[in-house]
Amino acid sequence: MPHSINSPAKVQAAERRKKALELRIAGHTYAEIAPALGVSRRRAAQYVSEGMAKLHKDIPDLAAHYRALALVSLGRHG
Repeated sequence: MPHSINSPAKVQAAERRKKALELRIAGHTYAEIAPALGVSRRRAAQYVSEGMAKLHKDIPDLAAHYRALALVSLGRHG
């Protein structure tokens, strides 16, 4: 049976997506995000990707703004 939207697993995944996205926008690499979330580098990248996809679906203008911020931030660190 699928988890409800408020199940602990769903809530934890949503929190990790949010944190991963915040860290990525702040200019952190997936290698830096992974230990902050207690996951692998690959999973950290998935959380960022999932977070962006959900954000784009729910609030497209905000997603575009976050993408622009991330690009600017990454440019400063690269």
